[in-house]
Amino acid sequence: MRVQVEGWVHEDDIKPSAQGALMGVSAAEVRAEPQRFVGQTVEWRVQFIAIQQADELRPELPAGQPFLLTRGPLPEPGFVYVILPRDQAARFQALPPLQEIVLRVTIRAPRTKYLATPVVELVGVVSGVADASRQP
Repeated sequence: MRVQVEGWVHEDDIKPSAQGALMGVSAAEVRAEPQRFVGQTVEWRVQFIAIQQADELRPELPAGQPFLLTRGPLPEPGFVYVILPRDQAARFQALPPLQEIVLRVTIRAPRTKYLATPVVELVGVVSGVADASRQP
């Protein structure tokens, strides 16, 4: 890709992913072209806010499913719902609010029924979360 702008960017925002994930995709792009991005795996840098349980206000998530409420993908100001496998919820319990993490996720929905919030499913953690199995 050719870029003719002089400036600074985070190295993580432009380096290719070894796992085949798309890099640099914004939530706005996902909402604008859902047919292009739904089902694709991306790497997004987000801020952890809380672990929640899906309810009837989020019909895109299975009822009772744990998910991460996150802000992003950074630097965007919106939110992202990250569906968690039930056995992964404990891994995120010790994270302080606003901790930045990089996640590899698969896009499941470009927005929810009520909000412009993308719904993604956790594939893996790239950085920012310690492995709970290593903690005493």
